[in-house]
Amino acid sequence: MFFNLSNHPSSGWTKEQYEYAYSRWGEIRDLPFPPLGPELTEEDVLREVRDYLPKIPAKEEGVMSVFGEFCFTYAMANLLMRRGYSVKCVHSVDTVTTKPGEDGVIERRIEYRFLRYADYVTLPEKIERLESFEPVFLNCSCNYRSSEWLPEATAAAEVYGRIEDLPIEPFRGDEERQRSLARSLLRQIDEIRPSAVLLDGAFGTFYIMADTLLRRGYNVLVKCSERIVKEEKGPDDTIIKTSQYRFVRYRKVLPYTE
Repeated sequence: MFFNLSNHPSSGWTKEQYEYAYSRWGEIRDLPFPPLGPELTEEDVLREVRDYLPKIPAKEEGVMSVFGEFCFTYAMANLLMRRGYSVKCVHSVDTVTTKPGEDGVIERRIEYRFLRYADYVTLPEKIERLESFEPVFLNCSCNYRSSEWLPEATAAAEVYGRIEDLPIEPFRGDEERQRSLARSLLRQIDEIRPSAVLLDGAFGTFYIMADTLLRRGYNVLVKCSERIVKEEKGPDDTIIKTSQYRFVRYRKVLPYTE
């Protein structure tokens, strides 16, 4: 069985995505992703993880697919992997268009083309923790440059120091390829030693980098926004999502500890 814990119910999937999951794992069962507003603190998100655990099926019943709000996704996927679950994320090819709207709103159009489901990947080696950092807010995003931010997001980032961009691309390929890319990116980040790292982008890329950076001792953040989302199926088996975002705050990514 395939358990879909995400904010994308299987009823809205493309034919390709549905058949991919069904042909490999059989029956698909949706588990609703909890509503997580931007006002929630880090502790609130971890409490949501704890409260959701009774709804999680036993690991013997099938595989879990977890993706949605980044802080919850990392904490839940990390916990389930530590408990021995097979945890999957979705890989897709995305086309992103961003433009400023009115009254502090960013409008973003993303066209998703499904590729596959794959395991969340981590680095197996021991990673030593750093003890000193520089006053830099490092923006590691697949699509969003700091020059596109609204003043509220810039001001909140500058609390951590000067803002620098380190653009990243989604990690493609098998697990060893993803690990190689993660090690390369970690070396680049270590040259800067920022006091905070903002991560955004593909879920598999986000997970391996969040896990690596937290083990290294970095402060990992995500951007929290109020948003209105419209989603529809496009031509050629794609999903088109149009969102309007209003920045609220940055939130730390933390593991769930038992």
